[in-house]
Amino acid sequence: MDKNISVYTYLRKMTCPICGGEFSVKQYRSTRLRVVKRDADHHHWYADNQHPLWYFVVVCPSCGYAAGSNHFSEISEKEIIRISGKTRGVKLFDEININRDDPSLVAECFGHAIRVTRAAEFAPSVLAGLYLRTAWFCRETEDEEQEMLFLRLAYQHYEQAYEREKLPIGPMSRLGLLYLLGELARRLGDYPRSSLWFNEGSRCKNELKDEPQLAKLLHEQYQIMREQYKALRQDSDRT
Repeated sequence: MDKNISVYTYLRKMTCPICGGEFSVKQYRSTRLRVVKRDADHHHWYADNQHPLWYFVVVCPSCGYAAGSNHFSEISEKEIIRISGKTRGVKLFDEININRDDPSLVAECFGHAIRVTRAAEFAPSVLAGLYLRTAWFCRETEDEEQEMLFLRLAYQHYEQAYEREKLPIGPMSRLGLLYLLGELARRLGDYPRSSLWFNEGSRCKNELKDEPQLAKLLHEQYQIMREQYKALRQDSDRT
């Protein structure tokens, strides 16, 4: 067995949509992973120190094109033109998508993918998803300052997506986006905006029936936000 492959992973062949180069990426077998904790913003923690998130960014080792794995192959001719000459900026090597045990390399790959995605002018939701996963990576490496920075960027771009893009966005329904906006605003301490989004979500009666797990989560986080906001106002009144 390849030293970089375990019972949790396998190698998948991918083709770069920019240069046509073929390369391997490490993928995780979802059936092998065991979730030990779920954060309210959808980040998952896995048993046995497994970090599938660290392999979310795919980087072409030939030309340097990089994007999230869920959007890597979905690039238009206009977007290709926009990133022309802008895909360098990370040290490329054959196993860049296979061996990511070094957190500094993971951070470099996320940063590079963000630069390329911004240059391509992908939809706000694409960049928002990349910012959110970068925040999760910072959470896993206990870098709270950077986590909050990327959570704020994710919130701003998801807000733009809500205003500009047609819903649903991929697998995320309108209710899902409203919930996520409320939860991100709560984590950022913007309780008025969080309340606005959670309230808007609570009015999606049909979707609340269709997505009971999300409805339950929305109710729980809404109550947590209200208690936090109440405590903040009480503290403010005492000072």
